[in-house]
Amino acid sequence: MSSCAAVVTAAGSGTRLGAGIPKALVPLAGRPMLSYAVAGMALAGVTTIVVTAPGDSLWEFEAAVRPEELAAAAATAWPRTHIAWPRTTATAADVQVVAGGASRQASVSAGIAALAEVQPRVILVHDAARPLTPPELITRLAKSVTERTPAVIPGVPVADTLKRVDASGRVAETVDRSVVRAIQTPQAFTAELLSRAHAFGAARTHDETLAATDDAGLVEAMGKPVLVIKGKCTAAKITTAADLRLAEAQLAALR
Repeated sequence: MSSCAAVVTAAGSGTRLGAGIPKALVPLAGRPMLSYAVAGMALAGVTTIVVTAPGDSLWEFEAAVRPEELAAAAATAWPRTHIAWPRTTATAADVQVVAGGASRQASVSAGIAALAEVQPRVILVHDAARPLTPPELITRLAKSVTERTPAVIPGVPVADTLKRVDASGRVAETVDRSVVRAIQTPQAFTAELLSRAHAFGAARTHDETLAATDDAGLVEAMGKPVLVIKGKCTAAKITTAADLRLAEAQLAALR
């Protein structure tokens, strides 16, 4: 997928994990979470990957995406018997680490700017906190982006009963969960649409009605359609120590 590039956001503090280091650098089976997130992209055939990280510790993040780290992460999370890609492709991508911004939106914008010379057709935006996203899902997302469907995101059904509550905590209504999806990353866009969406968001930083928590939210705010395709439970976000233990167990099952 030479026409596809990725921005991986890795500036989360990891406070809820209680690790005392940036979340993307927290070890998962002995490797930084970031190593898995980038290796998965490379295994899917993404040739250019930009990682946005805290500006005062870029070298630590650069160490996490060295070829040997990516190869080891790929061999751990996606053994050759479980995927259709050879492990060696985990080191084939051009990976660059750049300073992010004060917010997630600003960090993604910095990543987009770093891709200006590459001029990809499709840009995937991914969170390093979803390290075990399968390469198959990444490939499917990238291939789903067309001129007619310029924004494609993964989502999974919600199992729990959902209630909308008012300011006092009282139930206002029960939400029909059949029409709700829990959205994951990476999210895939044409480069042109993603750039316009971030310019749109940057011009409205003081608009309190624009409360986009992801890149698809900016596209929605522009009035553009966003397609949701089936995600994967293994693309879960690691936020707490319990999430990390679950991911460790997932990897242990592959040994």
